[in-house]
Parts: sequence; C-alpha cells; structure tokens
Amino acid sequence: MDKLRKQNAVTLINTANATGENGTGGATDDKVKVPPVLVPEEGGSGVPGKPDRPDDQPTLEKTAETERIDLSTRDGARNTYTIKLTNDTDKVWKDIKVTDVLDTSRLTFYRDSLTINGVPKAWGTDFSYKPNGSSMLDTLTIPVGDIQPGKAAIIQFKVLHANDGADKPYVNQATAESKSHDPVTGDVTVSFNNPQPVSKIHHVLSAGYTDGTWGPYATTDKNFLSTEEAAAFIARSITAEKRQELMQGRDYASNTLTLNNAWASNPVRFMVGIGALKQYELLPTPPLEETKDYVQFGTENAQFRFVATRNQIGRMLKACGLTGLPGYDYSTDRTGTRLHRLDFIKELEQITGRDTQPNTNGLPTRTFSDTRDPAVTESAVWHNYVLDNQDREVWIATDLNKTVSI
Repeated sequence: MDKLRKQNAVTLINTANATGENGTGGATDDKVKVPPVLVPEEGGSGVPGKPDRPDDQPTLEKTAETERIDLSTRDGARNTYTIKLTNDTDKVWKDIKVTDVLDTSRLTFYRDSLTINGVPKAWGTDFSYKPNGSSMLDTLTIPVGDIQPGKAAIIQFKVLHANDGADKPYVNQATAESKSHDPVTGDVTVSFNNPQPVSKIHHVLSAGYTDGTWGPYATTDKNFLSTEEAAAFIARSITAEKRQELMQGRDYASNTLTLNNAWASNPVRFMVGIGALKQYELLPTPPLEETKDYVQFGTENAQFRFVATRNQIGRMLKACGLTGLPGYDYSTDRTGTRLHRLDFIKELEQITGRDTQPNTNGLPTRTFSDTRDPAVTESAVWHNYVLDNQDREVWIATDLNKTVSI
C-alpha cells in the first residue's frame, strides 16, 4: 500500500433526456459523486494492492571489511569481501550462481580463502576462477545452490589490494543469477591511502637472447649486471603512476642520450631525467677493462654495456622510492661490489615482493640453456597470478608476446 496514492473524490453532473410520441423531457442531477480510489504510484506494479516487482526479488549485498585501504603495509593492503544473498520472497531461490569480475591489475585473489556460510570451498572444485589473459579482468564463479524463503547465504573471500591505479577508487560488483528469479547485483567501492611504488603487475624484466641464453656470455661468471639493465629492471618494477609522478616537471623530453641498445634507451633516459644517473656514466671514458667496466655482446659490430656499481643501483632504487635489502652497501663504487645479473634479479625480486620460486602451474614460460634458476623464470615472462595461504604466487596466465614500453 506504500506504493499507492489516494485520488481525490470528484463530483459529476449527470443529465438525461427522453424523447417520445408525446414530446421530449429531461432531468439533471448535479450531486453525483465518484468515491476516492487507490491507484498505483508512478513506476509501481500497475495493479492496486500488489507490490512492485523488486519486492518480489531476493537481494544481493556486496560489502568490504575495509572501504579505506592503507597501502603502506602488506597487512593493510589485505581486505575481505562479503556477498550476502537474502531470499525475502515466498518461493525458493533456485540454483544460484554468483559471478564476480575482479580487476587483477588492482588486486590479487587469495585462492584458498573463499567460504560459503563459513565453510571453506576448494579452488577449482567448489568454485571456478577464469583468467582473462593480459586484460587481467578475471571471473570468479561461485555455485551456491538453493536458498529457501526467509533464509540467506554469505560468501566471503580475501584479496590483496595493489598500488597500481590507487589514485582512483576501485568498484567491485557481483551478480547472482538463478533459475527462479531475475538476476540481482550489488557493488562496493574501496578507496586508498599511502600507495607504494611497487607494481603488482609482473612485467618481463629480461627475456634473454635469441640464441636461447639468458645472459650475453656463455659462461655465467662473466654475466655482470649492466647499468642499462639495472635501470630497465628497476623502472619496470614500479607502478605507472609512480613513473608519471617522478617525471612530473622534469626535463625528460630534452634528454637526448642515445644508446646502442634500443631497449635500454627509455629506462636510462628515465633514470637520467629523475636525477638517478648522470649522462656521463653512460658514455665511454677510456681506458676501459672488460667485465670490470663493461660487458660486451654481439659478434658483429660488437657493442658494450657498462657494469653497474652498487652506488648506481642505490641511487636508482632510492629515486624510485624503493628500499634496498638490509646488509647491502648501496653507496660504494668499489669494483669488487659489482653484481652478476642473476644475483641482482633475486635481490630485486625480494625488494619488490616477487616470488623467487613461483608455482608456474604448468603454464608456458621461457627456458634458457645457461640457467634454470626459478628466479629467472619469474622475471622472464609476463604472468598473472593468485596467492596461496602462505602468500606464494600460483600462476594463472602467461603471455610470451607481452612486453613493456620502458
């Protein structure tokens, strides 16, 4: 009745005329009243006394444990989403299936965290998770079964929010479909404080060489990290928002440094532009000694890269807002402190929270003739992933063709 409104009574004038053989006559009654009636409100069901269709529908409520996420710590970045399904109708809500599209460029799903009414559900058995390749819009599908009239079901799962895109709120929507009722939806909006530089998107750091090796030298003891590589690896490990922030107001466009290694030009120009490197550090100043000052590669028109120093690495990390590992001296330029490429890859993966021993889940990846170290596998191919209950990566998608522009 709350959707009905009262229409005012009206008074009608009723006039009747009669014609016969003996003439014509008429009469008028000006006191005919039509009583008030109840009519549906605009947008109502159209039938007086019958509720609107939405009142015949069950409901889906989507909430988050925390709607304002503090990204300054990993614990602060965790969140629990709740989907509450309530059947307030007078018939069974049959064969319910809930779908939730997760933007995994902005969060990571904990695969062992999903429960229905507090009962843990098994990944790949009780619910499905479909990755959508490099678009990173993955679909979580949860069969719920039936809900009786007057009853409810509660789905919960955990995520780890990312620093990527944290300048914008994140809106998450779930939909419940069934055989007995129309689909219902619900959404929740989460916003963020204190985003950190580290990207959750695991870009390719080094894809190796066309001859099937990961390093430029056949003997790994000569594969020292170059300044160009260090610049590229670090720049690819931070969020696009952090790179844009660092470049704001910088004289980046006028940086004319040209390198023989085209892949290194953008990250090196970026590091020079933000003041982490000086141009002269990328210009040859004889005398130079191989594997001490430079690493040579290529058999024709041989080119070289400068061997990175701890001081350069420290400057680049600091400029990008990253903190080096405890016990490492990031200030020295001593020759003896130069790094092998593999050592730095492991170090950078620890600094940025990447998994040095990922579960690749049998997905396509890159292999190399000169190393089988899992830390190299982690860094050599773009991949998307979920997390297990020990915060370890489990890969769900790879793309061997995906590269990064910096």
